[in-house]
Amino acid sequence: MKNPLLHVQRLRNILLLLPLLCLVLFTNKAVAQDWSAIGNGLPFWTHAVCEYNGEIIAGGEAPGFLKRFDGINWVDIGGGVDGQVNALTVYNGELIAAGQFVNAGGIEVMFIAKWDGIEWLDLEGGTNSTVSALTVYNGNLIAGGYFTDANGPANYIAQWDGHAWSALGAGAGGTQGQVLALTVYQNEVDCRRILYIRRRKPSQPHCQMEWHYMVYIRWWSCANTLCSHAVWLKSCSRSRLSLER
Repeated sequence: MKNPLLHVQRLRNILLLLPLLCLVLFTNKAVAQDWSAIGNGLPFWTHAVCEYNGEIIAGGEAPGFLKRFDGINWVDIGGGVDGQVNALTVYNGELIAAGQFVNAGGIEVMFIAKWDGIEWLDLEGGTNSTVSALTVYNGNLIAGGYFTDANGPANYIAQWDGHAWSALGAGAGGTQGQVLALTVYQNEVDCRRILYIRRRKPSQPHCQMEWHYMVYIRWWSCANTLCSHAVWLKSCSRSRLSLER
């Protein structure tokens, strides 16, 4: 016959260990959610971050422009680039960097370049002005920015298939069509850009100033057409904001 006192003793020991177990679990959870430095940080404003070959890649403003973290230190990538990095992504197993530079590792490039793990390479002439955003869609690399040419006419947005550039329809259009951000939503490219901000005369006597903001949301549809939607943001005071469609 088993001794009931033995079961009581075991239960007592388990109950005594529970607070310690809870403390360990809470401590591990707190550590997992805590922020920590990555190396000694970076000496520049960071505009873009991505992962490539298991390492963190960061790009931004001078000095440095582009670095990778090897687990201990931030180091250059093949000599780096000579200007600001605005966007980073990985396409076909290669690191893509884009921004306001025209040289990468001593190689002449035009605002966009790829790193194959050994050297920097040009993307067929690149673009004729700044690239601000990158994403991957339908097996193609999508670039957006201030350019109007990507080895051929392309208004502010273009696609690279790994061999050649081509425009996405008529592009973003207009004199204020520059693309600042790109993402893929429901398998469609979604590029957003605030076209302009302008002040208008007050339409109401009690308003000293009235601001109107026009926001264009543009997307590339599955039917290969570039659609757009405009939204007015209207504010008469800091405490009130309304939308007009």
